[in-house]
Amino acid sequence: MLTIRESQMKAFEAHRTADFTRRLHRRLSGLMARAGIPFTDEALQDQLELGVARGLRFFQRENELARYCEIVLTELGGWTAADHPEPVLQILLPSAIEPGTKLRNFELWLSFQKGAIHG
Repeated sequence: MLTIRESQMKAFEAHRTADFTRRLHRRLSGLMARAGIPFTDEALQDQLELGVARGLRFFQRENELARYCEIVLTELGGWTAADHPEPVLQILLPSAIEPGTKLRNFELWLSFQKGAIHG
C-alpha cells in the first residue's frame, strides 16, 4: 500500500502553488501592462505570492483564485501589510456562499466604493 507522508504532501502543494503562481504571473503581467498598471516582474511576483497565500482563505479552485488576484491587482493596486477591510472579509469568508457570487459581490463592493469616492 502506498503511504504519503505529510511532508511529501506539503512539498507537492508547494510545487503546485509555485506552478500556479508562475502561470498566473505570465497571464497577469500582460494584463497589467495593457491596463497601464506599472509593476516590475519582481514586484508582481511578490504580490502574487502574497495574494495567492491570502486568497486561499477564500477560494480553492485556480480560476477563482486567479480572478481574485486579478481584481485585487487591477482595482486595488495589490495587497498591503494590512488585511482587507471588514466588509470585504464579510463578503469573501463565508464558505456557504458560492465562489462566483463572492467574486461578483467583491466587484460590486469595489464599484460602490469608487462611486462613493468619486460621486
